[in-house]
Amino acid sequence: MPEVRWTHGALGYALELNARNRKRLFTATRHLREFPQLGTALLGPYEGKRRLVVGPFSVVYEYRQETNVVLVLFVVYGGLG
Repeated sequence: MPEVRWTHGALGYALELNARNRKRLFTATRHLREFPQLGTALLGPYEGKRRLVVGPFSVVYEYRQETNVVLVLFVVYGGLG
């Protein structure tokens, strides 16, 4: 089962949110341990990354199969525009 890790920036953003949204993000990303391919594959400059939509937030992450790690790269409000 993969380990979910957060970059400093992504974790910092999540910790700034109110308790309800923070809980939503952490609960949703915990599911990536069992289903690392859950999010939508991204194209263009984000190719190789995936996006998980959690309410109004987009969680961008990558699954590193060789190390069995899901790395949450960043969280943004709304889309990736």
